[in-house]
Amino acid sequence: MGRIARVEVEAQEQGSRGAGEQVSIALSDGTLATFRPVVLEDVRAITASGIANEIEAASRIIARNCIKWGDRPGITLPQLRSRDIEDIELISESLSPKEIPEFVELPDRSKSLTLGNGIEVIFRRPNYGDAEAISKNKGGGLEVQIAIALRLCIKWGDRDGVDEATLNKLNMGDWQGVAKVVDSFRPKPKGD
Repeated sequence: MGRIARVEVEAQEQGSRGAGEQVSIALSDGTLATFRPVVLEDVRAITASGIANEIEAASRIIARNCIKWGDRPGITLPQLRSRDIEDIELISESLSPKEIPEFVELPDRSKSLTLGNGIEVIFRRPNYGDAEAISKNKGGGLEVQIAIALRLCIKWGDRDGVDEATLNKLNMGDWQGVAKVVDSFRPKPKGD
């Protein structure tokens, strides 16, 4: 079984993706593979390409986020396909969110969430116009969740709301917390 190491990286080393944590994994054959964290932008890219198969989507996330594979600067999908399944499962598990923040309902019925980096975000309750717009998007797809988050966010740290670029940089644990808040505002199906 491989070993996993997490290393904090400064913002300038991560480029426009912001500061984060790199994950290095020693694979079964001794190869050391290093990955940048999975962020919302990565998942949006895979979703936009129309890939619905979980295994194919996972392999594309692995290839997209690999910054070093042994002495090579990353790995291609054909190279990844020849790897041991246990190594791929270990990588997938290591890139999955470890913590998903929970939201709390505030006295005014808005909902607050503290992200992994300590930033507090608040989403207002939807008004009738919001509810009407939300109800037209019953599919609950990723882009719908993002649109609702952009519409309902009233506080993101010291800012009055959030922009799409900021959401795109969220790690998947924090995004899943935001998605839970957004989904909590959606109407419950009748009969529940």
